[in-house]
Amino acid sequence: TRGEFTRSELLAAGGFYLTMPDFDFEGYIPEILSYDIIGFSGGYGSAERQIQGRNFNDKAKNLIKKSTSITIENIKVKEPSGRERVLDIPIKITIK
Repeated sequence: TRGEFTRSELLAAGGFYLTMPDFDFEGYIPEILSYDIIGFSGGYGSAERQIQGRNFNDKAKNLIKKSTSITIENIKVKEPSGRERVLDIPIKITIK
């Protein structure tokens, strides 16, 4: 999944939600338990690991402030059944 946002839009959002198109439970938004975020700038990457919940913590916000793009990966979610799993599709965001 790819997207493009301004730095202000990302920081104002404070975090992210996942939607699951074509899912049996319409309107279901999975609970985000944790994720890793990698910021890229000038060809170099810097990562923050195991951020808890859907919100950006202070370390993630600082990474967004100094990056030209970010990748959110290893997204751990809780399914309606209560089962936890890690999604294998990263979210790539270009910062305008």
